Amino acid sequence: MVRALREKQELENYQSHPSTEALKREASALHKAMQSKTEQEPKEQTNQQSDEKEKIPTSKDDNETIKNEYNYKSKSDKYFGKTHWILLGYLESRNRYGKIPNGQQGAWGMYQMRTNALKDTGYMDKNGNWSGKDGIKNENDFYNHPEIQEKAIRNLMDIFLYRLRNHLNYEGTPIAGKKDNFNITIRGMLAASHRVGQEYVKKYLNSLEKDKNGRYYFPYNKVSERDKEKYELVETRLRLFAD
Repeated sequence: MVRALREKQELENYQSHPSTEALKREASALHKAMQSKTEQEPKEQTNQQSDEKEKIPTSKDDNETIKNEYNYKSKSDKYFGKTHWILLGYLESRNRYGKIPNGQQGAWGMYQMRTNALKDTGYMDKNGNWSGKDGIKNENDFYNHPEIQEKAIRNLMDIFLYRLRNHLNYEGTPIAGKKDNFNITIRGMLAASHRVGQEYVKKYLNSLEKDKNGRYYFPYNKVSERDKEKYELVETRLRLFAD
């Protein structure tokens, strides 16, 4: 119930936002502000303060991917530049690596990775317990190691990339969306998969119909109200990560 309400509110926020570019600017501004705040904080802190401190990655070039800072090679970095990772982190957590006050249960860190995502990437075992991979034995370890969070999200995106391998040919498909027109990107497919799962992304793509202008659209009138919100979230992520 809580998750459903959060998704509905998130959807309304995305749809009412003036533009993708404005959202990117807002995310980047917050990222820089948090980075500046982190640099000004004293090095010695109590454990409580340490949990609240946000460790933000830095880069001299906004077009540079963050992977070089963590020395983790990922196929997804081919599709995500630094601004895209910042945007994803902003949408999920307002770019917070630490525990989020009043955040959703069962999701951790900057990218709000859920139990299934952490199982897929090996950080949790099949029972949902922390596995100890990369030295991460509990949620505090995960919060306090942003470099592992960056590695984990890239690992997850690589997994989505493989699972979507038969749908990558949808890249470039022109969409007449509910809010605006856009073209599908592989980056958008991955971002949408992280939000609602790759199966909804596949179903969205497989269900596209062509209009008289040569663009494609999703037939929302043919799905249930519950699924409608899921597909709207897919389309929103596809649109936000279209460029």
